[in-house]
Amino acid sequence: MALITIQFGSRASSSTLNNNFRYLAELIQSQIQSLTAIVNNSKSSLEAIVASFETSVYKIGEPKISLTNTLQDNEIWLEGAEVLQTDYPNLYALWNNTYGTASQAGYFKLPDFRNRALWGGTNFGYLSAGLPNITGTVHFGATNGGSGGGAFYAAYNAGVGDGDGDGRVYNPVIGFNASRSSSIYGNSDTVQPPAIIIRVKTRYK
Repeated sequence: MALITIQFGSRASSSTLNNNFRYLAELIQSQIQSLTAIVNNSKSSLEAIVASFETSVYKIGEPKISLTNTLQDNEIWLEGAEVLQTDYPNLYALWNNTYGTASQAGYFKLPDFRNRALWGGTNFGYLSAGLPNITGTVHFGATNGGSGGGAFYAAYNAGVGDGDGDGRVYNPVIGFNASRSSSIYGNSDTVQPPAIIIRVKTRYK
């Protein structure tokens, strides 16, 4: 269909006008389709760029911290679950039994980041909790009952003596309190520095 030229000041038939309107409508529709194709191609290209960027900066198996309970369809929580090797072959190829042996054949254990701090090293796995040793000394004396050093201290029982008024204590009580060495002792049931709770996840595909 072609546009029919109408001379200025002349009369045009209804068929000519209908023809030109159809021509314009088809032209507009064609332009819309072209623009839609351009937008769709641009969207596909943008999605490909985003996917490529995600793959380069967020690799399969690398931990990602989260302050939400949201998982994408290609992510899994790293909280020690036993999962099928065939369901997560990329992660199994990376870790195998590094984080423990699964209780069922064909399964493997995911890393468990819960209640654990990150620690730099030259290999992978878990470190058990530990603290430096606590030491001290106890000295029993004839006149003052006893004394302590380090985490030990003398808690005298003044009601026990020889009755002759010389103040000697023959039955001293020696106390032990680790917080005398450091105030962090007694603040927690486990080894616990100040922390903020997060969840950790990773890509598996």
